[in-house]
Amino acid sequence: MKKQFKTFSSGYGVSLIGALPLGVLNVTAFKIAITKGLCDALLFTIAVVSLEIVVVRICLFAAGRIRINSKLSYYLYPIAIALLVYLAIDILRSIQEITTIKTDGIFFPEIKSSFLLGLLLSALNPLQFPYWIGWNKIMLERKVLKVTTVSISSYLIGIGLGTLTALLLFIFIGHYIFKDFEQYNYIVSLILGLIYICFAIYLMVLFYKKHLKSMKNHV
Repeated sequence: MKKQFKTFSSGYGVSLIGALPLGVLNVTAFKIAITKGLCDALLFTIAVVSLEIVVVRICLFAAGRIRINSKLSYYLYPIAIALLVYLAIDILRSIQEITTIKTDGIFFPEIKSSFLLGLLLSALNPLQFPYWIGWNKIMLERKVLKVTTVSISSYLIGIGLGTLTALLLFIFIGHYIFKDFEQYNYIVSLILGLIYICFAIYLMVLFYKKHLKSMKNHV
């Protein structure tokens, strides 16, 4: 029971962190809550969460059938580290930029069904696949996630609730976020930038232990 809670909380935390920064999905949920009401905003949220769970399951399915050998891993680690450092610098630099939210009727496509809109916007998000492939690999390597029905179910439930929590925050306290947008953007960007830096350092340590240290011992 304790292990399943750890798996659940890990999925919840990673999903919540990924969904809190301002993006198309959470800001659209905020916009729908204002213009169409709570019911439509909840339908949009359910669609986003449902598709995200499907995406994570596909990534886990693929991870179980694609083995990355040591030689390929040697090149992937530096690329991942460089990408994380770039994202951290870009996010921290964007703190100084003034961002505004438009509230006109052209903010999102004129699709009557909020549920369908949620599915479409979530499906067209290209960042979710590399995001979850990376996190799934870490969870499996750290033994937090195991390839069992119970463990995967706990992980997926945690992910679903994490994204749901983030989107509900945008829906229910949307007016506060809109009035104090710059402060919210500053805090979230700062936290996310620091998380990316910490994650890059973590990958550097893993890269050293798995590759550089072993090469040094062989010399």
